[in-house]
Amino acid sequence: MATLEWTCERIDGVTLVELTVTSERATRVRVESTLRPVWPPRRQGRPAAGWDGPVFEAEVDEDERLVVGYASPAERVDPPAEVTTRPPEEEEVDPADVIRALGDGTPPRDAVPTGGTSAESAVQTDTPERESARQEADPDPSATQRGSVGPGPSAAATGVPPAIEAYFEGLERRIAAAEELTESGTVDGAREAVRTAGGMGAVEGLDRQLRADRRHLDHLVSRTERLAGRLDAVDVPVERLERVA
Repeated sequence: MATLEWTCERIDGVTLVELTVTSERATRVRVESTLRPVWPPRRQGRPAAGWDGPVFEAEVDEDERLVVGYASPAERVDPPAEVTTRPPEEEEVDPADVIRALGDGTPPRDAVPTGGTSAESAVQTDTPERESARQEADPDPSATQRGSVGPGPSAAATGVPPAIEAYFEGLERRIAAAEELTESGTVDGAREAVRTAGGMGAVEGLDRQLRADRRHLDHLVSRTERLAGRLDAVDVPVERLERVA
């Protein structure tokens, strides 16, 4: 069973909430704010990992503290949030579920050039002019055919689906943040690293997230190896099917 403690402070029309969740055993907690609307912490213009509207989800290990902070223009109420629990997830993880749980690594919409080319190319149908231009750019006809039936242009260009690429980009950022914390060789350097990371609550959250990342990667590696074996063993009999179709 999880225990919820909180502090609330009203400053200049804004209620600042800090929640502390503890559990006697490893569990996954769902914390839902009773204040509306909720202003969660943001990273690169987006809600921080774990947030979905007024709800925050994360795993809490045995005898550890999960600290969650957010703000709201609403007046203070007690309790400012409610917590529910369920066992930690151990099943195979789908990359799309990972993105929803850990946060999207793509940049904010207003940081992306608005030329419209990529979005339009994803939905436009081929014309003779486009087909000719594509063949000139790609001398391998088989590669052109494969690209024409695959996912959007970005995925085709990188060879990795956008959801998986976004997950790995987010993981790289978390690892880089952890490396900066471990490289602090002095007391002052450690204090500055903690301050830059957002405080001890953020550092503890990063540690928990990296442990979850290790489990997710183990699942992904196992699943990838199985799928790679199946992929190597299958060969679509196109010519034979064409003869009988």
